[in-house]
Amino acid sequence: MNDVTFADTLADGPGGDITSSEGYRSLHQVPFHMVSRVERNGDRFILRPLMTKQFSDATKEKPIASWILQTDYETTVFNASSADWVEFLKTHGKDESLFSEESQLVFLRQTDQ
Repeated sequence: MNDVTFADTLADGPGGDITSSEGYRSLHQVPFHMVSRVERNGDRFILRPLMTKQFSDATKEKPIASWILQTDYETTVFNASSADWVEFLKTHGKDESLFSEESQLVFLRQTDQ
């Protein structure tokens, strides 16, 4: 969207299998399930997760979903549609405060030696 790529990631079990209760729990727990901005810089692949506090601040005036349940600082469950996400990410996708370097995950391409 607007020349920016996003990923919605969910941790998987070591063998690729997770129970339905593990899947439900993972889907609603940070950092297991997260929306991230994707960046590539040379041999680095970077995921910059959407920051919870900044996300809440950005959606105060115009909520992204009709209801949001925040059980604690790290756990947010809400019912945003795909269209809601697209609109939000088009508007805020390049906002550095929403996708902070503080929590980024950096993957480095390994070269054969």
